[in-house]
Amino acid sequence: MKISLSNLTDALVFLLRGLYDAERKLQKAIPPCAGGIRSEAVRRVVDNYYDSAGNKILKLERVFNYLMTEPQGRSHEVMEKMIDDTNHILRYAANERMRDVILLTCIQNINYYKIAGYRNALLFSVELGLDNVSDLLTDILEWETQASREFAEASLKISGHLAGDPFG
Repeated sequence: MKISLSNLTDALVFLLRGLYDAERKLQKAIPPCAGGIRSEAVRRVVDNYYDSAGNKILKLERVFNYLMTEPQGRSHEVMEKMIDDTNHILRYAANERMRDVILLTCIQNINYYKIAGYRNALLFSVELGLDNVSDLLTDILEWETQASREFAEASLKISGHLAGDPFG
């Protein structure tokens, strides 16, 4: 199927469909990865991130409603590869602490990637004058940015353990 993006609305819908697919893929991928988390700080932020995926999906469905298009995802190959890479690299963790660090950094990478996508979608919606869509995307972007801060805080909490400092 050939895709033709002839205007900014088409580009916005295309971008949003990828983000929608990404959120749905993450919602399925996080629980199996999170099963062996040892650090309470990491568990808390990963659980919060997982819980927020459902809210982001609902907001995206409302966005699609405003755009009068079906809330369907398009295959998001980059997200699939990021999730596959996360699962692959987790197998090499020498211990539970390293597994926590690897999982946290992989989810941070995914989060940064999604922040960029949501920022672009927000810029498109602002340019198109879609105030309701912009408001919904702003909410999602704020959640992603807050998650980014929480990931950074969790990284600081577990970094001392990696350096051999049991009190870090």
